[in-house]
Amino acid sequence: MATNQLGVVERGQLKALGIGDGAIARWAATGRLHRVHAGVYAVGHRSLTPKARYFAAVLACGDGAVVSHASAAALLGLRTTRAAVVDVSVPDRSGRRQPGLRIHRPSVFDAVDSSLVEGIPCTTVARTLVDLAGVVPPPALERAVEAAYRTGVLDIAGIVGVLERVSRPRGVRALRRIVGDELLGTVMTRSRMERMFRALCLDAGLPMPISNTHVEVLPGTWLEVDFLWPALALVVETDGWDTHGNPIAARRDRRRDRQLRDAGYRVERFMWDDVTTDAPSVVAALRRWTTSRP
Repeated sequence: MATNQLGVVERGQLKALGIGDGAIARWAATGRLHRVHAGVYAVGHRSLTPKARYFAAVLACGDGAVVSHASAAALLGLRTTRAAVVDVSVPDRSGRRQPGLRIHRPSVFDAVDSSLVEGIPCTTVARTLVDLAGVVPPPALERAVEAAYRTGVLDIAGIVGVLERVSRPRGVRALRRIVGDELLGTVMTRSRMERMFRALCLDAGLPMPISNTHVEVLPGTWLEVDFLWPALALVVETDGWDTHGNPIAARRDRRRDRQLRDAGYRVERFMWDDVTTDAPSVVAALRRWTTSRP
């Protein structure tokens, strides 16, 4: 277990393996375990790599915790840091204050905001850049964005998705200046119908979806969808006649819908006429779906 976790383990994991409190205390006293945080130990040695420190921080903060902000930027290779503390974002009010950890409790944090970097739970590049904008000066943020661009991981669509879900995050003006509003705007939607659908949701005050994103329907199998509400497992497809109005496309759409439903998503479709001539019905349906429990 320690090998798979960069040399660190958590007390609950040890107990799940049948190692009691007494044995843990003896091992800590004799140097087999070395305390890193409350309930988190390095196995057999005190020297931890930076990545092991990140893993230990996540273990210390419990389920759902991820490396974030400046620490995530360092882990993702977007900037260097000499900070003695590790930034960790936690869901809800979980995670207790501990020396060496800087705990963040974002009001909006969805599953799409987290990823794994060499097995370490970490915010995505997009979420990291949005979070970083609120804690570093603009020149440092610009260098991080440039690093993401140079390494091919700059995710403009992902940044747009975060900004649509997080209401006025700190530093957003600096991030928009660096990335460019014109570039952010080009990826928000791919068709006139999708732009109209987004405007319809916005005007009605509905929760805003993520546009043109991917969902995993089977291990290693992903499908791109027009609009996704991750917390509701709701997918909406907007079907234009030019790309969906033929038998081949209809069969493909039905096959995709089955895959999405089998994966636990609710799938709904709107045609051009729905969005352009029957907007009140569309809004009423969306309001029902987005206010119901998944």
